[in-house]
Amino acid sequence: MRRKSTGKSTATKPPGWIPSAFNYTSIAILAGVFVLGIGLGIAFSSTTTLDPKNVASRAFIDESAPNPEICVQYGASAMVMDTRLFVSLNPFNVYVSQPTMRPGCVLRTNARQF
Repeated sequence: MRRKSTGKSTATKPPGWIPSAFNYTSIAILAGVFVLGIGLGIAFSSTTTLDPKNVASRAFIDESAPNPEICVQYGASAMVMDTRLFVSLNPFNVYVSQPTMRPGCVLRTNARQF
């Protein structure tokens, strides 16, 4: 006895075909949002504000040093990082405070020998 056809196709999918949750449009939208996010992040991080807490430019560091004339003559401008470290021994824990950046000056020693 012969089976009756149910009307469904008996064609199979190719062996490499995997159903995807994303189609090409949604992948393109996600890629566009990703690129836009990277662009906005770069734009926001590269803006320079002349706030005392932002020591991003060399000229600002030179001008904000505690004594700019001595720093230029005998040393070099620098950024000073002020942070604190707390250690407890029982139980052993290490805590690090939020660092603050300040303009400073590094005085060089005289390298002349007589």
